[in-house]
Amino acid sequence: MRVPNVLVACTEKIASVTVGVLNILEELQQQEKIIVRFLRTRDVKEKDILWCDTFVDVRGSEAMDCYCIELCKIYERQTVYFLDDDLLNVPKEASCYSYYQSKRTRCAIFKMFQLCDFLWCVNPNISAKYSKYFRKTIIADACISRMIEGFETKEGQVKILYAGGIDHEQMIRKSISPVVLQICENYGKQVEFTFIGVNSGLRNLKQVKHVKYLSDYEEYRNIVETEKFDVAFAVIPDSQFYGCKYYNKYLEYSSIGTVGLYTKLPPYTLIVEDGYNGLLVDNDKWYEAFSYIIDHTKSRNEMRKTAHQMVKERFMPEAAGETLVRLLPEMFFYFAPKREKRMYLKKWKYTLETYLQKVNICIEEYGIKAFFYLPIKTICYIAKRLKTGCIEQHIKKGH
Repeated sequence: MRVPNVLVACTEKIASVTVGVLNILEELQQQEKIIVRFLRTRDVKEKDILWCDTFVDVRGSEAMDCYCIELCKIYERQTVYFLDDDLLNVPKEASCYSYYQSKRTRCAIFKMFQLCDFLWCVNPNISAKYSKYFRKTIIADACISRMIEGFETKEGQVKILYAGGIDHEQMIRKSISPVVLQICENYGKQVEFTFIGVNSGLRNLKQVKHVKYLSDYEEYRNIVETEKFDVAFAVIPDSQFYGCKYYNKYLEYSSIGTVGLYTKLPPYTLIVEDGYNGLLVDNDKWYEAFSYIIDHTKSRNEMRKTAHQMVKERFMPEAAGETLVRLLPEMFFYFAPKREKRMYLKKWKYTLETYLQKVNICIEEYGIKAFFYLPIKTICYIAKRLKTGCIEQHIKKGH
C-alpha cells in the first residue's frame, strides 16, 4: 500500500531543517508512514513537485520558494510552511536585517503566508502572530536524533563552546568577549573557549579558538561531538524577536553531553530550570556564571546528566513523530491527484528574481561599493555551487 510522499526544501540543510523537520519525518519514514526527501530549494524541479503529496518549505523567503509553492497549488499538492523565527521582525543589529527588510524578501514571505495551507512552528508566539494567514497552525517540539552517551567531565581543563550564526557576532563581542578575556586571564590554561560561526574578536589568545560558520548541520555535529565540550552557552538580548525563537541550543548542547548556560529569558526559561538542567544567567552576570560552572565539577555533571536525560525522554524522534501525526494528520492521509507535467511556470524567471533580490539587497547595504562586491560574491557563489556539486557527485558514485 502506498504511503504519502513528503518533499522538504530549504536554501541549505541548516539546523532548522534537521532538528525541526527531518529528524521527525525520517523517524516516521522508518515507521513506513511516509517517504521523505530533502532538496535545496534551488534544486527543486517540476518533477519533484509531481512526486510529492505534501511539500514542506523551511523558512522560505525567496522567489524560488514561491516558485515551488505556486507549482504545488497548480498540481494540488499540500503545502506546509515551517517557521522557527520571526523573519518579518529581525532586529536592526542582525547582519541579515537588510535582507529581511528588503521589499522583495518581505513580499516573498507574505506570498508564502497567502499560498501555504499549514503553518508548522515551534513557538506559541509565532503561532499567535501568523496563524491567521493559514488554514491550520500546529506548534510542535523539534527533536534530536543523536545522543552522546556516558560522557562525564572531570577535574582539569574546562572546554567551553559557543555555536551560532554571524548575526550574533555583534552581541557576542559586546556582551561576552570582555568576560571571556577576564576568565582567560584569571583561570589561564584551566579553560578553553571555542566559538563556532562567530568571530569573538579575541585574537592571540591560546585559550580561544574560532571555527567558521558551518551551514551543513552534519558537519557541525561531527565537530561538536568529537571535541567533547564540558560547557556550552547561549546568549540572547531581551526582545520580541528572540522571544519568538526556539530552544534549539538546549537540545543540541544537552545531546552532546554538555551543561548549558542560557540567558534568563524566553525561550530558555520555557525549558531550563535554574541549577537543575542548566543555568539561567542574567546578561550582566556572565562572569559569575562561567566562574561557578568552572569551579563546581560535581554540579556541572549533575546538571549535564539531568538535561541529557530530559532530552532523551522528551525530544527524541519517536515521541516527536507521534505528536506530529496527532497534530497534522493531513500530512499522513493526503494523496495528491495524478497530474501530467505541463511546464506551467518558467523556473528561470524565479531564479533571475532570486538573484535580483540579492543584488538589490547588496546595493541597498553597500551603495556604490556594491558594484565591487557583486562580482566577488558571484564568483564565490559559483565556486561554492561547483564544490558542493562535486562533493555530492563523489558521494553518489560511492567513493
